[in-house]
Amino acid sequence: FYQAYSGTSMACPFVTGAVALMLQKQPDLTPGIARLILRESAFTDSLTGTIPSRGKNDYGWGRLNVLDAIKRTISLTSELKRQRGKYFIYPNPVGNYLTIRSLSNDNELYSLSITDMLGRKVGEYAGYTNENLILENQGFKAGTYFLKLKTTSSEEILRIVKR
Repeated sequence: FYQAYSGTSMACPFVTGAVALMLQKQPDLTPGIARLILRESAFTDSLTGTIPSRGKNDYGWGRLNVLDAIKRTISLTSELKRQRGKYFIYPNPVGNYLTIRSLSNDNELYSLSITDMLGRKVGEYAGYTNENLILENQGFKAGTYFLKLKTTSSEEILRIVKR
């Protein structure tokens, strides 16, 4: 005998189980990174509609993909151990794109300046800390760069390596 149920009461145990599996692979996983991994590993199909589904509680950020979430958790393990600030950079070393994420729920306006090893400014950006920042850095040569990220409440200098 089977019954079909839907809604958050059915999604909650699945998401909780996925996070438990992620924590088995990375016990130091923060809530912010776990949420990021779950959101970025979710997939969409013809039923999910616009993602994220703001204003209605249909599919949120998409459908749960536990296997992809576990794979992302494993690949982020070394980055999590190296980076312990308010912001998380990945992938690092970077290819053509770089994503900077806030690990908190702050929604602050930031300014970002990127300099090379000699202190020459090679880029400037602005945005909000609760959003993904994807920099198309195809003009950057291979090497090490410093990112100075300033908000009204903090300032951090992050290091990236461009392949």
